[in-house]
Parts: sequence; C-alpha cells; structure tokens
Amino acid sequence: VFFRCPRFYEERRFLQQHFQQQLSPETLINEMMASETTWAATGDFAVSVIRKLRQAERSRRGHPVAVSLSEE
Repeated sequence: VFFRCPRFYEERRFLQQHFQQQLSPETLINEMMASETTWAATGDFAVSVIRKLRQAERSRRGHPVAVSLSEE
C-alpha cells in the first residue's frame, strides 16, 4: 500500500517531491533521516494512508463514522 497502491498516488507523489526521488523501501529510511522536513512528510503520508484505509474498512463494514488516529 505504502509504495504502490494506486489509491494513494497523489499522496505518494507529494512525498516523492520531498524526497526528490522515487519512493521505495530502499530509499525510505535514508530519506526520512536526512531532514526533519522529510521525516515529518513521511509521517503525514503514513497517517493519511492509515486514516483512509480505516475509513474504507469502516464503510465496508457499515460503520462510516470517522475516528481520528488519536481517538483509537
């Protein structure tokens, strides 16, 4: 999901702008450690993906109520 899922193309493209290279498992850690900005951008991306996946699962189960990550 993190590296290839088409549902998160826009979010991944935004993150790749921070990394200035293709996002991959091999580049992720080094890029995250390179600066506070890329660390924060990676965290924002991960939170966005997780929220959308949880929301999709709730909808699939018939529970469309949105809950923030901090509430769970």
